[in-house]
Amino acid sequence: MTTRAALPYAITATGRTALAIDDVVLEQMLAQIVFVEPGERLNRPSFGCSLRSLVFVSAKSEITGALASLVQSALRQWVGNTIDVLAVTVSRDGANATATITYRDRRTQAQRTVTLHHGGGP
Repeated sequence: MTTRAALPYAITATGRTALAIDDVVLEQMLAQIVFVEPGERLNRPSFGCSLRSLVFVSAKSEITGALASLVQSALRQWVGNTIDVLAVTVSRDGANATATITYRDRRTQAQRTVTLHHGGGP
């Protein structure tokens, strides 16, 4: 199993670089894609999707469905060579947004579901 530096970059209690296993790195990549707004990264202006904006719009199913499509599209664009996106659902509860992503890891063929939260309120 390959290990990489944890994201965000971390130092352990012993002063060494923190390592993350591939599954953790992949989940961190998914969170970055979901929570970065397009235009936030100067060198990659199309990176990310608009999930954070969900907390500012109505909770109508049409809006959350459209955002789920945006999330799915962004995931396919940025990690489509690593995973097959099987399903994406987004929801809002007050000022909190949640994305649940079901995917198949192309390297291992394992199917996983990850739930990502963006808390804007209590």
